[in-house]
Amino acid sequence: MKKTSFILLLLTLSGSVFAQQESCYSYYSWTEFLAAQDSNAAACQQAFDQSLRYPAICRENNLEGALRFLLVYHANGSVEVYQKDRIRPFFEQAVLHAFQQMLTAIQPSETPFVIQLNVLFEINPIEPQAVVSTQN
Repeated sequence: MKKTSFILLLLTLSGSVFAQQESCYSYYSWTEFLAAQDSNAAACQQAFDQSLRYPAICRENNLEGALRFLLVYHANGSVEVYQKDRIRPFFEQAVLHAFQQMLTAIQPSETPFVIQLNVLFEINPIEPQAVVSTQN
């Protein structure tokens, strides 16, 4: 019993030390992220929208829909995109490209963060230029 308690204590302490060495991630909705930027939120949104391209393979296969993504920005500047339910994996690359293009226009913090982003991909959008509309 004493041996088990000692091992659990060591595991708890080692996890605490590891957590202090690793950066904690801030969590934002898309609108919260845009509001937190020093630059103009509307300009950030416009940069994202202009960089987002409808994947050709999705258009050819009539794939569309409202998709949910998590954008993970790491302290080293790398970005990962995860699609909830991963129904249409081709859209992840499109979102990643647009987000990376937007990051070149702003100075993101050195603190890592996670953003939840909902994107509506429509083959025949109502607005002429807007292939996509983002929501929080």
